[in-house]
Amino acid sequence: MQREEIRPFLVVQKFVPIPAKYLEPRQYIYEYGIVVQVLKQENNVEVLFSGRSWISFDNNHMLYHRVVVKREETDFIDLKKESR
Repeated sequence: MQREEIRPFLVVQKFVPIPAKYLEPRQYIYEYGIVVQVLKQENNVEVLFSGRSWISFDNNHMLYHRVVVKREETDFIDLKKESR
């Protein structure tokens, strides 16, 4: 059986606050580090499922969208070897 090659990469990301009123339906957002997904919009109220419980919020709420700033392949550097 052939082993799959593991290619390490670095992902740099940040949390960007976005007002709920600018969310599109089904847009993925990250609230308190939990992945949630907008499932539907009813009367300007978003309904989300976080995998644990249902979350409702209105247009005045501020949520945090995790954005990948850059993703690049990298090698893990052994700092002990480099310092010799």
